Amino acid sequence: MHTKRSRAADILGAKPVLSTVVIALAAALVLEMLNQRSFAGLFSLIFRSPLIFLSSFAIVLFTFSFTLLFRRRVFAVSLVGMVWLLFGITDFFTLTLRGTPFSARDLMLLASFFEVAGVYFKIWHMVLMGLFLAGLVVLFVFIFRRAGKSALLSPVRRAAAVCCAALIAAAAFVYMGLAYDLNGDFLFINDAYETCGFPYCFSCSIFQNGIAKPRDYSVEEVGQIVGDIDPEPEGVLPNVIFVQLESFIDPSEIKDMVFEDDPVPNFTRLKAECPSGYLSVPTIGGGTVNTEFEVLTGMNIDYFGIGEYPYESVLQDTPCESLAYILSDLTPHAIHNHSGSFYDRNVVYSNLGFKTYTSLEYMSGVTVNESGWAEDRILTKYIREALDSTEGRDFIFAVSVQAHGKYPEDEDEPDDGDDYRGMDYYVSQLSGSDEFIGELTEYLKARREPTVVVFYGDHLPSIGLEDEDLASGTLYKTEYAVWYNYGVLEGEDEDLEAYRLGSRVFELIGFSGGIMPEFHKANYGAETYYDELELLQYDLLYGDKHAFQGEPPVPTELQMGLDEIKISSAETRSGKTFIYGENFTPFSVVTVNGNRRATEFVAPSCLSVSVTAEPGDEISVVQLATDRVELSRTQTYVFR
Repeated sequence: MHTKRSRAADILGAKPVLSTVVIALAAALVLEMLNQRSFAGLFSLIFRSPLIFLSSFAIVLFTFSFTLLFRRRVFAVSLVGMVWLLFGITDFFTLTLRGTPFSARDLMLLASFFEVAGVYFKIWHMVLMGLFLAGLVVLFVFIFRRAGKSALLSPVRRAAAVCCAALIAAAAFVYMGLAYDLNGDFLFINDAYETCGFPYCFSCSIFQNGIAKPRDYSVEEVGQIVGDIDPEPEGVLPNVIFVQLESFIDPSEIKDMVFEDDPVPNFTRLKAECPSGYLSVPTIGGGTVNTEFEVLTGMNIDYFGIGEYPYESVLQDTPCESLAYILSDLTPHAIHNHSGSFYDRNVVYSNLGFKTYTSLEYMSGVTVNESGWAEDRILTKYIREALDSTEGRDFIFAVSVQAHGKYPEDEDEPDDGDDYRGMDYYVSQLSGSDEFIGELTEYLKARREPTVVVFYGDHLPSIGLEDEDLASGTLYKTEYAVWYNYGVLEGEDEDLEAYRLGSRVFELIGFSGGIMPEFHKANYGAETYYDELELLQYDLLYGDKHAFQGEPPVPTELQMGLDEIKISSAETRSGKTFIYGENFTPFSVVTVNGNRRATEFVAPSCLSVSVTAEPGDEISVVQLATDRVELSRTQTYVFR
């Protein structure tokens, strides 16, 4: 075995440049086969667009060229190759599970992945993945220690080889950049990856973030765009509620699907009675917050970097005009029956102008479905509590989660190849969401307070659908309906992009205000609309904020949960400490002198820990998200 390992090292040392080229070519072929999802797709790319494949090869070759700098070259080649292979396999499975490809931005969401991994993978799947990763570590240690060292080129030749590879890769980037505009030429990220190849698109997702500064950006240009816009709110407002429904569609939109009874009768009724239409969304299968971003801000996600989530980038520290800011006469609340730290909403919602955020950690009486997602009916309770929490009118943005994948298949039902993956289960969850729609509208009918509710789907699910399977003709359209509890809103049905939904609702209720909604209202359909939209988004988020005329939004003091969690007293007995107070939930964790303790949820007014507190001990209760992020903390209680 030692001879074989030495021979491998000798081969790489004897023909270092040639071996690098061959290995990089093999890696590029494997990556594109995974990206195109078949050998046929790979060969189609090579013969249809050879320059694109050569560009992919050039990018991969550049990364392998650095292995020429190391004497333990077998180890270096194995490491670089395995990284590319893991990225390619991850891309293949993310396309399968969520319907969108893998980008560098996903690496920033690893905590979110681990939070939902249990839904998509069984325990034995995760055990196998853990064993696989552990095996890789052992393998690389073995290779490092036993593979031997290769002969090196001279320092000048090594430097020349790396520089040459860098120039070739740079030329590939220049060619691809001139031939394709990833944001402008492709409406959807999947199309970009399929056309331009995985290595190029993934590399661009590393370096291309935010919105590039337009060449004609200036205070004068911004002034010309917003000159006729009056962003000051005007009009009498009802309560305004937006309900973003996870993976929600009317199943009748799927061709050839026949149901004995309508699975979503409440939503069907709303579509018939209320202003409604298709809603073009920027994602399928996942990426909920990008649809959420477009609806709340009126901004088009296409102008950001490929695969970018503004919630994970610019909105981490930049306040942004949103419906919550614009509807300043209403008290803004956010509600989500899932983890409060998912996509960093506990951080971002402050920069979007919300005053309260009730996430799963602040809810009680939650029921879950077979996949472990909270059922949507709980949202009615917390929407009601938000409305009751103030004397005036409210703006509520509620995000549901019940119809989230993965969708279990019926193992007892034979697979004849004609059914979409998990369709029966998925439709049953849509029915649950539709029951919530019915319960909420019935409650609001009885409530003597004018209220408008906007129901819409965030994206289509990953159940094996193709464009031709849908009445809309595309996977990137959901539906919306605008309901009012005091009669019928006057307005024609209209198909919309998600970033124009807020502006359309303002028109329907006779309200005006906000830079982005008023811009859409005044300019949609104009020849310069999209160029001006991009420039305006740059100004509001990355530029000098001329459009705000000296009054940009500022972060709010976001309160987690509607009701403050309090400690009123504590006592010790039977070797335990019991903490009494208000509004505890199963996500409440007791800390003693700053140390988290295993906590038993006894009741909303009582928690216990298996610790005997001593006089002077400082006790707090924190709300922990499922990824162990601290969402809030009570005032310290000193034990006596």
